[in-house]
Amino acid sequence: MTSTSSPQQAWLPHAMLVLSMALMASNVVIGRAVALEMPPAGFTMWRCTAAALLTAPFAWYALRRDLPTLVTHWRHILAMGFAWAVAGHAFTYTALQTTTAINAALISSTQPALTVLVAWFVLRNPVGVRQVVGLVAALVGVVVIIVRGEFAAIVDLRFVIGDLFVLLSMASFAAYNVLAKTAPPGLHPFALLVAIMAAGAALLVPVHVVELLTTDLRMHASFFTAWTVGYTSIFATIFAVVLWNVGVQRLGPSGASMFINLVPVFATALAVFFLREEVAFYHGAGVSLIVGGVYVATRARAA
Repeated sequence: MTSTSSPQQAWLPHAMLVLSMALMASNVVIGRAVALEMPPAGFTMWRCTAAALLTAPFAWYALRRDLPTLVTHWRHILAMGFAWAVAGHAFTYTALQTTTAINAALISSTQPALTVLVAWFVLRNPVGVRQVVGLVAALVGVVVIIVRGEFAAIVDLRFVIGDLFVLLSMASFAAYNVLAKTAPPGLHPFALLVAIMAAGAALLVPVHVVELLTTDLRMHASFFTAWTVGYTSIFATIFAVVLWNVGVQRLGPSGASMFINLVPVFATALAVFFLREEVAFYHGAGVSLIVGGVYVATRARAA
């Protein structure tokens, strides 16, 4: 029987992570579009709730089988829900209300480095020279795209409260990556997803209540709201998270985190297609560095 680690199937976790990054890139575009129209905690709470409800029927037998394990490791599941939903996405949506695109993108590119750091600190994962070289090359590619080839733009950056929220959310996603790697073995991916989304939604309820009392943003009943929550729940949550969790479990948090640098690549493509933005030289240079860096880093890990 062919094992899951055979050369014939070695490409599969990589393909899963690439697709997950494309879905996450679409979520960034949508998140920026609704940042000033929907409450961050409320949007994330309903997104998690919808994802859990939509997945539960397909994961029912897996949930019944894995319930004892989920209950035993409830603290771990709760930590994953907090890292993904509260300190991850809710903080990101909050950040997009005040920070600029260039600041948010630059700070978010620190996630792979933060993941490597957290994985080294918690799991004692070794970090090789080629892995560092690949990470740095990918990071430079991200910066090239973000500053549009004009590195002098970095000097003009101003940090606001949103920048701090982005940095905190990236640290939280880094912790989530390590938590995904150390999740109880044998859990069905859909059962784990339902548990994480339910935990995240529950944790966000009191946050959303405070949000309603202190801000004017509301989740209005409309087609736009239903479409936004529906898309982010199905594609940017169910598919993206399951693909990401499997990829992290196969490649480890440090190796999988390198793929995060592909998000700006897909986000650029989406902007060109939907917003009719022109492709410039720095797009090609940035994409080359990012793809090359991810390749070097992941190949270095597999060697």
